[in-house]
Amino acid sequence: KKPYFKRQMFLYEGASVMDNRNSLFSEYLTKHLSHVSDPYLFRQRRKDHFAYNYLSLLPDSKDARILEIGPGFGELLELLHIQGYKQAKAID
Repeated sequence: KKPYFKRQMFLYEGASVMDNRNSLFSEYLTKHLSHVSDPYLFRQRRKDHFAYNYLSLLPDSKDARILEIGPGFGELLELLHIQGYKQAKAID
């Protein structure tokens, strides 16, 4: 049996892989954050929370290898990329 993500990607024929990922992520947010009045504001608040609490703990080198385990909705990983950490990755 193929993983759900692989099956779902075939529903978007003709789109690039990144378009597929963005579309899937948007659907994911819609389904899982339906109880929140503004999902994007919710995500921004979470990124602000992470920035306030954790940016001072990160290494100075933007080339540092960072692995986030269990990224949830990915706000921390997004924040790391915004801050310039090129080697930040996440696994679930």
